Amino acid sequence: MSDKKATEGEMPEEPAEKVEKVEPVVASEKPATETEEFDQERAMTTIRTLREIEKQAKKDAKELELLRAKEREREEAEMTELEKARKQVEELNAEKAKLQTDIWKQQAAAEANLPSIFAERVKGSTLDEMKADALALAEALPKSKNTPSLKATNPANGEKKETDAETRARLFGTPQNAFTMDVIKQQGGGVVWHEEEG
Repeated sequence: MSDKKATEGEMPEEPAEKVEKVEPVVASEKPATETEEFDQERAMTTIRTLREIEKQAKKDAKELELLRAKEREREEAEMTELEKARKQVEELNAEKAKLQTDIWKQQAAAEANLPSIFAERVKGSTLDEMKADALALAEALPKSKNTPSLKATNPANGEKKETDAETRARLFGTPQNAFTMDVIKQQGGGVVWHEEEG
């Protein structure tokens, strides 16, 4: 009995494993009585239908691949255009910021009575910071003394302008009309050119 118990104890385990392995094979096979009879015409129709479906599926797959490729190209083109637009917006914003900064620098320099050449040296990120820096820069510059206004030493730029005749009279001591044709003839000097009248 002990052998039977040991054998019986072993037996239930082995058949369960064998049954599991055998059952799917047996279950998948149909008994010969339940199979349908082969109909060649119906089989050929099914084959033709499947072939048509396969042709259409291949055609649809090619069409789908073309559409996907076109969609990828369109998306890439849109992204490229979008990237170009973003880059252009960034450039315009940078240019606008630079122009605004330059305007603020000029304004701060003008309010601090700095020469315009010092405007580029003004630092700061806001107008108030730039004004404060311009004032500090103006205080650091040496103050110029007020110079008296002097008259020009060049007589040509003086207040009184004398004519050529007055200058000759002053230099040569002759009267102002000394250089007229009549005076020259009377003094017997120079060649006088007369135009003959017709």
